[in-house]
Amino acid sequence: MIEQPEENGAFTENSPTISSPLRKHQHLEPFRDQGPTFVFRQWLNVLFILGAIAGIVLVYTHSRDLGIYVFIGAGVLKFIELSLRLLKL
Repeated sequence: MIEQPEENGAFTENSPTISSPLRKHQHLEPFRDQGPTFVFRQWLNVLFILGAIAGIVLVYTHSRDLGIYVFIGAGVLKFIELSLRLLKL
């Protein structure tokens, strides 16, 4: 049986549902990591933001190549932070 929304597009308790043990918990819980690398990851995020802003400013004011290199370096910092977060280190 296919689930049909009400007229306003919302599903109610009385609307037909597919029985599933995960029905109430289908949404993902927010990532609440306060592990040992939390502070280090926050600093990496700050450096990423500053590097990205500096890269964009350098592209428009100084040298396009230098700005792109700074922006790529900021991207590397973000990749490191993302890896730490996904691996839950």
